[in-house]
Amino acid sequence: MGKMSALYPFLSGIFPIIFLYSKNISEVPIVKLLKYLISYVLIFGALYSGIFAFLGNYDKTSFVIFISILFFYNSRKIIEKITVNRFGTKILNLFFIVGIFSPTFFMKYIPLGIIGKIVLAISAFITFVPSLQILSFVAKVKKDETETPDLILPKESDKNLPDVYYIVPDSYNGAESLKKYMNFDNSSFLNFLKDKGFRVFDDATSNYPLTNLSLPSTLNLDYIENFCELDKNNRDDQNRALLATPHFSNFVVKYLKEKGYLYYHIVNYWEKQFFARGLKADVEINLSASNDFDRVFFDPTMIGAVSNAIITKLGAKGVQKIIDVLETIADRKGPKFVFNHLICPHYPYYFDETGARPSKNLDKKNLEDEKILYLGQLKYLNTRLESVINNILSHNKNSIIIIQADHGTGFQLDRINWQNPDSDCFRERFNILRAVYVPDGLLKGNFKSSVNVFRAIFNQCFGENFELLEDKSFYSNYEGMFDLKEVKKEETVV
Repeated sequence: MGKMSALYPFLSGIFPIIFLYSKNISEVPIVKLLKYLISYVLIFGALYSGIFAFLGNYDKTSFVIFISILFFYNSRKIIEKITVNRFGTKILNLFFIVGIFSPTFFMKYIPLGIIGKIVLAISAFITFVPSLQILSFVAKVKKDETETPDLILPKESDKNLPDVYYIVPDSYNGAESLKKYMNFDNSSFLNFLKDKGFRVFDDATSNYPLTNLSLPSTLNLDYIENFCELDKNNRDDQNRALLATPHFSNFVVKYLKEKGYLYYHIVNYWEKQFFARGLKADVEINLSASNDFDRVFFDPTMIGAVSNAIITKLGAKGVQKIIDVLETIADRKGPKFVFNHLICPHYPYYFDETGARPSKNLDKKNLEDEKILYLGQLKYLNTRLESVINNILSHNKNSIIIIQADHGTGFQLDRINWQNPDSDCFRERFNILRAVYVPDGLLKGNFKSSVNVFRAIFNQCFGENFELLEDKSFYSNYEGMFDLKEVKKEETVV
């Protein structure tokens, strides 16, 4: 194949990057993909040039690079399995010796050109499909950015404007779910909230089991299909693009900005794609450096343990800094709408209940250990949220504070790989923490679902007349995010 042989190891190495991004396209910014691709091209070029200088043959060089790429992407598991004993270490040493001399063997007895052509055809095909999905997504987003419809806004209310804080602790279960599925009594924290004047919803439910659907629904005061025209013929690829359009996530923001609010957005890494295309924040505070994409990509490689340690340290610092800002942001200029989607108590588990690193003896892959890890992080978050609330209210009691999870945990769903869920799966996932503080007494309104929260707040605090919608919850999994099935009300009540 000559110089053309470089294509098949190049595409073989780039495929995992393209494929992983295509599966997380609505949650990871495109700049992340570009950084990975640029880094890969530079590393591949340097590696190929170095090995070619040593071997002096394109086919041999391409084969060595190809084998090296296959090993790299699976190296951590291979090494862990082989080096469990001394005999395994000897096998590993033999593997490296064979790896060094295998190109000569293959070159002598097997035509590497034929192997290269076969691998090139396969790698080109499997890389083309996710690449097409990414290009389709980007094109859809660009198209929707130019066709964003104007939102119809309610009338403007009085100018005595309270600060509004919307804090979303990811995967924070409701009290009943915590009791039933984790044997944990959260009454200490809930009683603190009640003593501060919060209305704590004992039977609060999320409308959707995934953040990508739950947050836009809440921020638009409506169910997804009522304000977002889904493509019935392409329910995943094209519809995921809608998650990044400006009109998809920001009715609340636009409504409040029309009233003169400053929009403070404390950003986490996940939102860089999901919300970055919405109405721009007046003040964007970006403190989170950790990224699950990096964690997942490097985990199976030989540098996975080191990269995970670095990512975990950065992630823990990011969460701490975000909460630190929430503790002090009340001092900033207003009236303001402060929004933060906090990746906590959701995995990764950075903290035990004291704020220290969790015990290394706890294994997330073990369900009971994961519950311990989750509850430790939840207890620590409770302590920090109490401080946040005290600081906000000590600065200005004329504030609105919404602490509401996007969804609950998915331990039951993970057990069945999110397929054919039963009532326990629904109850764990849909029962969430919701606590709302408003200046003039408890929030009024008989509702359970997240879609009605801002309707009730705008009615009571801004003199609006939004109708409260019927409480509904819809289930879908990650593979078929928009294949929504309504869940019976009794199956979401713990």
